[in-house]
Amino acid sequence: MPKTLRSLLMPALVLTGVTGVTVVGIGCGPPPEVEEAPDDGCGPNSGFSEEHGHCHCDDGFEIQGTACLPVAEDDEERAPLNMDDAIITGQSTTDGQGDAVYIVQAVAGDVVLRLEGYVGFGAPETPAVVAIDDDETSYASCAVCVIVQTGCAAHDNHFHCSETLMPTAAGQVEFSTLDLTSAMAGTLHDLTFQPVAIADDNETTPLEGQRLHLSHWAFSTALVNQ
Repeated sequence: MPKTLRSLLMPALVLTGVTGVTVVGIGCGPPPEVEEAPDDGCGPNSGFSEEHGHCHCDDGFEIQGTACLPVAEDDEERAPLNMDDAIITGQSTTDGQGDAVYIVQAVAGDVVLRLEGYVGFGAPETPAVVAIDDDETSYASCAVCVIVQTGCAAHDNHFHCSETLMPTAAGQVEFSTLDLTSAMAGTLHDLTFQPVAIADDNETTPLEGQRLHLSHWAFSTALVNQ
C-alpha cells in the first residue's frame, strides 16, 4: 500500500543531537611486564566514553555488527556523521490505514535525522534488530526508514533543508526498548547514507554526492502519542 510523505512534511518535533598493548622482547631476557588496561566492558579496539556514556570505537576502527573492526580503504570517501549531542524527541501515531507509526527525530546543528517505523510495512512493535537491506534504502518500500537531512534551518514549525540522504544496504537498527505507548530506545550501527531524490510517489533515486557514515549512535526518548 502506498506510503504518503506525511511524515517527512510533519511539523518538526523540536526547533532549536582500550586498546591492549603488546611488547615484543628484543635480545636476551624476558620481556618487561605490561600492565593490562582495566576492563571497561567495551571489547577490543574500543573504549568507554565518559562524556557520552557508552563505548566508542578507537580511531581507525568502526562498529561492524557488534565489533569494532578496521575501517575499509574506501571509507575515505565517507564523511563521519556525529549525532552524539543531538536533541531527541519522539512520537507515535497512526497512518491512513490505522497502522501504528513511530518517529524519532534528532537535531544536531543543521543536521536532522529521522527514524520512522511503519508497522503496516513490517516495522517491529517490540524490541528487535532490523538489518538495513534493499527495501530500507527507498522511502517507497522501507518499513524502518532512516532519513538524514543536511543544511537545515528552522522555519516556523518545521525545517527547510538543502539535501536528503538515505542509507545504503548495510548496517543495523537495534531497538532495545520499543513500547508504542511510552518510550523507545536503541542504537544505529554502521550506516552509510547517500544523497537521494524522493519523488511525489516516494520512489527514491540515489544521487551523486558526499556520503555520510554513522558508526554508532545510541538514542532514547519518550514517545508522545498523537
